[in-house]
Parts: sequence; C-alpha cells; structure tokens
Amino acid sequence: MNESFPDLVHLVPCQTNIDINKLGDGGQITSDTCNGAQKIRRILTEMIVGSYDYDCMHHLRNVWFGGMEKKLTVSLNILLRSSLDIIDPKLRVTASISAIIRAVDKEFSLSANYPKGHGELFLEWMRANHPGELLLHVERAAGSRQDLCTEGCMAIYMNYPYYIEFLDTSLRKPKATDKASILQQNLFVALKTSELVALARLLSILHVAVCIPCRWLAGKTHELARYDWGPMSMGRVIDTLNDAMGEIHKTPALILDEKYMMAIFDEYSHELPPFKKYWDELLSKRQMSVIARKSGTKVVHYARLLTQLFAPTRIADIKTGQRVIDLAR
Repeated sequence: MNESFPDLVHLVPCQTNIDINKLGDGGQITSDTCNGAQKIRRILTEMIVGSYDYDCMHHLRNVWFGGMEKKLTVSLNILLRSSLDIIDPKLRVTASISAIIRAVDKEFSLSANYPKGHGELFLEWMRANHPGELLLHVERAAGSRQDLCTEGCMAIYMNYPYYIEFLDTSLRKPKATDKASILQQNLFVALKTSELVALARLLSILHVAVCIPCRWLAGKTHELARYDWGPMSMGRVIDTLNDAMGEIHKTPALILDEKYMMAIFDEYSHELPPFKKYWDELLSKRQMSVIARKSGTKVVHYARLLTQLFAPTRIADIKTGQRVIDLAR
C-alpha cells in the first residue's frame, strides 16, 4: 500500500481495529446445516453480540427434500413389501427413487459415461423408432444432492414408456436374458411399476412448483437489493411454502391442481420483476430439440411437462392420480 497507493494508506484500519466483533453491527454468520458447521455458528453468534445466524438456503432446501424422500421410501417399501419380497434379490429392485435415478443415469444417459450403459444405442433406437418425440435429458446423478430426487424424476416420468420399450426389445433378443446386465433387468421391473410412476409424477410436480423457484430466489438474493430484497427475505419464502404445504396436507388433491401449485410463489413474481421474467421464460419460452436425425425442430419442453403432469394423456399416467394424492399427504 505504501508503494502502490500511498494516498489511500489512511483507509487501512490499524491492527488493533481488526476484530471479529465488527460483525456485531448486524453481521450475518451463514453456514450449511451439518452439525459441525452449526456448532461453530452457534459459538460465533454467542461471542459476537448483535450478529445473526442464518442457514444456507440451498442446503436447507435439500434437507427438506431429503427428508421427504426418506418418508416416501419408507411408505412405498411398506406398500410394496409383498411384491419386493418375490423379486429376485440379485436384481436389487428398490423403492428408493434416488437409486432408480442413478440407475437411469447409468443406462440411458446420452453421454454414455457408464461402461455397462446403453445411452448411445438408446439414442439411435429413439431416432429410428420415435423421431419427432421429446426426450428429456437424464439428470446427472453423481454426488449426493438431495434435491436430485425431484430433479431426476422429470426425465423418468416423461421418458419411461420409451425406456420400457427399449429394455423390452433388448431383453427379448436371443439369449439376451443370459447376457443382459442386472442394470437393465432392474430398470425393466422398476419402471413398469405404477407406484413408481406415481412417485415420479409427484416429485416432478414438486420440482417445478417448489424446488425451481426456491432455488432461483436463494441463488439470486444477492442481486435483488434494489427491490428491497435480502437474505432475511428468504424467511418469507419459507413461510409461504409452509402455508402451502399445510393446505396440501389438509386437502391433498391440491397437488394435482395446476392453478394452485404453480401459483405458490406468485406474490414474489409481482414483487420481483427478474423472478417473473425468469418464471415466464422457463414455462413458456425455453425450448429444447426433439429427437431427429438432424437438429431443427424445438418445443417448449416445460410446457409439455406441465401438461403431462397435471392433465396427462397416457392411460398409465391417468391411473396414477389417486396414488399421487395419497403420497402427497
């Protein structure tokens, strides 16, 4: 500073004035939700008078969805116990949606990263048998994100008829059952289960209606000061979500009411123009290409997803309605 900015040296505080207690004037201590981080946060908050402690909203969102997935897995294991007991254990069929999402990523990811998967072959099969159809991208399942249980379900719910048809074709080939990987057999059994389809539908609804807006609001908070919005504003978002979940608990059929679910965070669309712009573009303008030999035709994929979630046309999806309502509670 003395050499490069001698005129600004007076702005550098002296050593005795650099103290952790400077956080005391409205300072904010943020951490994730693991026990070690929260312990340190509590100690610091006690030391620094006038500071606030604050959960990382991305971690907190994942905690909600992680707990939700555990509850749903337990419920489905009880519901499907008799069926699971008669399936060959070597197929490793489970009611855990995260395990199924990881299996789908291994088998159907178009990047073909898993040696035993068939993503590249599946893509060629789709081009030959279903040109012009929308195929949602498989969510990368590496790591341990807890909201993977919702994000990964969108591709499963939209694509599962193609997955089943492809697996059926593969497993019917001569001597295919002798050589077929456990992965393919596992997915063929799991994806033909109506309860799994209902679960994928429920979690896809929650991803679009809850996870995406919460993720945007948490991630963009630092850019919204001009709208009188800051980190503490996320407390309002939690209250809004809590109220909405309370209504769904009382009336579970609301989970299939598109007007209700997609309007949970409407008050913030009116308050935050950037959020409204993002939300509108996501649901009505963002596009992806359909399956074709050459790229060209694009569709608004979230619009199609919402239609299939709330007003399905496939018979198997229509039949999941009551199961989705039961699981929603």
